[in-house]
Amino acid sequence: MVILSNLHGEVKKDSEVLDSAVFDWTTSTTGVLIGKGSQQVRNLQSIVIEKKLNDRSWEEEKRVLYVAMTRAKERLILTGALKDDDKSYIGLITKAVRDAAGVELGEETFLSYGKTKEGETEGGKSPFPLRERAGAEGRFPLGTAEVFVEHFRFDGARRHQKTVKAGEMDADWASYIGTWKKRKEAMDAAARTELFTSPSAISGEEAIPEETLAVPGEKSPAVSLGLAAAVGSVCHRVLEGWDFQGTREELDRSVELSAAWATTTEKVGEGAVIQQQAACVKAEALKILSGFIGSEAYKELQGAQILGREIPILLKWNGQIMRGVIDILYKKDDRIVIADYKTGRVEMSELAAIAGKYGHQKDVYIEAVKRGLGIDNPEFKLIFLRIGEAISV
Repeated sequence: MVILSNLHGEVKKDSEVLDSAVFDWTTSTTGVLIGKGSQQVRNLQSIVIEKKLNDRSWEEEKRVLYVAMTRAKERLILTGALKDDDKSYIGLITKAVRDAAGVELGEETFLSYGKTKEGETEGGKSPFPLRERAGAEGRFPLGTAEVFVEHFRFDGARRHQKTVKAGEMDADWASYIGTWKKRKEAMDAAARTELFTSPSAISGEEAIPEETLAVPGEKSPAVSLGLAAAVGSVCHRVLEGWDFQGTREELDRSVELSAAWATTTEKVGEGAVIQQQAACVKAEALKILSGFIGSEAYKELQGAQILGREIPILLKWNGQIMRGVIDILYKKDDRIVIADYKTGRVEMSELAAIAGKYGHQKDVYIEAVKRGLGIDNPEFKLIFLRIGEAISV
């Protein structure tokens, strides 16, 4: 149910205040207004533009009224003093009813205070609303709805209201206190929870120790760790654009360009420092990818249909927003495989134990592919680039 009151108030204004100069783009005309009151001077264009602005404002008021009225699903109640003008909502409604149903809301049918169910009352005024006083005469169909019209006259007298005894409330306040305590705890927990999360962040025990990269002449662990991350970035960047059919020379060139990009963005330095870092990153990335080419994992990608690379994901996950990037998604025979590249140093004997630490990442990526592609049973693999091994998780 929607109730709209005070609809007789004036909403249409014919006094839109113009600037001294206003330009109308639709007609390419300029209105000029100088001075105020009796000393005001204006050209014809300003009068035309002013009327256009007033009309536009009135059309916006009509739109607002339409939006408000159409929110009602079962019952719409409109109240206001009866007016038949072009400046109020009630005037607009009166005109619309007249045009749509041929009904005048101010005619005697709706204003009559005649016979009632129980006869006339003192003063000829009826205490009953119109639909009880006049039966079918107080209503009319309008489209698929039925409209009831009721007129009320306030004579200024205040009706006596019976004093209501305050009853005792039989409430279990302890349960209310417990409920609000739980709500506050839930709110505090939600405030402490980060909005965004990632596969590696949702489980602390899955954190994989990051390795460092030895750089000639460098002693700072932070620098070595940064370059190790740059090596990973280079490998991912090369494989993002690699078609798994290129030659070793093409691989060298791609690694060189990616290493120059990574050391410039990942590590701030000057001159020989950047060159030394780029050479170190390039050598390490080339070593990793050269060992990957020719492996069984590489050959599977060669014969697969690549569906996507570096695919960003964003999905609702246990009250948070999960975000991440799928390194590669491919189809092999009838299988859809999600694969994640790993550049860390591992031994063959450690593969199973390390793969077990990526259980949450598997769950997130599989759920993302299920939701995005409607696939029921995608596989998830880890590809260890240094040793050219792929293992299903």
